[in-house]
Amino acid sequence: METARHARPPGTPSRTTVALAAAALVTVTGMALWLLPAKPTGQWDPPAAAAAVPVITARPVMAASTAPTPPDDGYVAFVDAVRSAGFDLPGTARRTGVRHFLVGHLVAGDDGCAPAWAGVAEATSSPVARRLERLRLAGGAAGLTFGGPDGDDPAVTCPSPDRLLSAYRRVLSLFSSDCLDFEIRTTSRGPTLRRATAITALQREAAGNRRSLRVTFTVPATTAGLSAGAQEMLRTTRAAGADIGAVNLLIPFAPGDPGNLRRLALTAGAAHVQLDRVFGGDSWPRTGLVPVLAGYGDLGPEEARKLSGFRIRHHLAPLSVRGITPTDEVTRILNR
Repeated sequence: METARHARPPGTPSRTTVALAAAALVTVTGMALWLLPAKPTGQWDPPAAAAAVPVITARPVMAASTAPTPPDDGYVAFVDAVRSAGFDLPGTARRTGVRHFLVGHLVAGDDGCAPAWAGVAEATSSPVARRLERLRLAGGAAGLTFGGPDGDDPAVTCPSPDRLLSAYRRVLSLFSSDCLDFEIRTTSRGPTLRRATAITALQREAAGNRRSLRVTFTVPATTAGLSAGAQEMLRTTRAAGADIGAVNLLIPFAPGDPGNLRRLALTAGAAHVQLDRVFGGDSWPRTGLVPVLAGYGDLGPEEARKLSGFRIRHHLAPLSVRGITPTDEVTRILNR
């Protein structure tokens, strides 16, 4: 009798399954609400709203970290050194207030090891890169992005760990940069290990010279979060001794789609769970959001305010944008 009383009719889910499904529904619903319009003053949500969406508190960077403190601005502007060769770094900094830039894309050149802009222009030949010193004199700073849509990071094509390390070291010295970003398209173990070993060596060299080297990864993401390969790449990089300052989620926007911000919120929520496991704790301060725009209308002032408010509420790393360069107005809002 006791067995019959507790038996479930065929096709009826167990209590555990029902509970898990309910929890998942609550999580997804909560993430969809995170991008409600932010207050123009940048204030935190009132207590009632905070109860529904807990405020995430940033944890301090690990004491052993050799990475520089992340930019305290809300936005890092990306510049394509080939497609936007005339980009005025100091002028943009003056107009918009943005102080931090990333210049890319440095990918493997003809020999597979020496990096070149978009794989065709020598590292020393970029008009944009030559303006970095003027930017620094104006109080700004710029990092360099390896990899991307124009080719592979040299770690993929350069089989010699020593030559790879020398290539990274040369570019850092050439542009006096203290930040490297890697836009990852290939997560194979061989390139991952070569890159991680080189990063670890460079960060140790910087620390030995009383300097610091911040390293970030820009990785494609969807509403399911990061791919299994990307997660393993990050774990392998950390296990090699490299300090990862931030993981930037590359999120394509569909042209004119009003659901873009909702998908961005869902993507951030899914990746947050995965990155918590990678970093062994709260990963929000090491998570950046990078919408990929197809047109100016994909991110107007209203959407920029929501996105900026989302970053502030959750203590995220600085925002950035790829694809179309946003308008000065949108840039100022993102940088608040």
